Amino acid sequence: MNNSIHTPTTLPHASLFRSGGVPVDVATSDSCLVVIEGGDYLGFLLADSCTPGTMNQQFLLEDVVWARCTAKQGFWERMMGSHPLRHRATDTVTLYQHDSGLYVAQDPSTNLLFPNPNIEPYTIIFLSQDQYQDLRTQAEYERANDFMYLIKGELTRIPGFLDNGESLVTPYSYRSGGVIPGAGLARM
Repeated sequence: MNNSIHTPTTLPHASLFRSGGVPVDVATSDSCLVVIEGGDYLGFLLADSCTPGTMNQQFLLEDVVWARCTAKQGFWERMMGSHPLRHRATDTVTLYQHDSGLYVAQDPSTNLLFPNPNIEPYTIIFLSQDQYQDLRTQAEYERANDFMYLIKGELTRIPGFLDNGESLVTPYSYRSGGVIPGAGLARM
């Protein structure tokens, strides 16, 4: 059994990939997909650009769509097309390691954090402009099944992400998230 999805690995740096699961060492200014939430709900940030920030492990995302959906995709959900997907646009998002040690995604215009800070750096996948536009269109029209089909195609090539037929299984760190007392959370 692959134990990597059950045991935190405490990565020292962000998990950066090109489409197809190809690891990269440095962030590019390309469009990207960032996985920010796992478990019963899956949360993703789609950004037109991603650039390294001034702090270690900080990334600045611009022209962002936050997409969130339920993780379960069983027979009934597929038949009825009831795999709820919601989205919201925001200008910028900052990814960084909070003083608590958790990794967070924050909307700098409101200072609100996106749900479920992570115990490990976020997985960032750099996409071609066509892939980005396809995902963004599916998110904006809230086409959950098409959106998840495209997402699974990318994420199942990344270590720790699995498709068990009913849902996308995320690495342990996405399901065990953390809480920052007193922090305001962004809402859909």
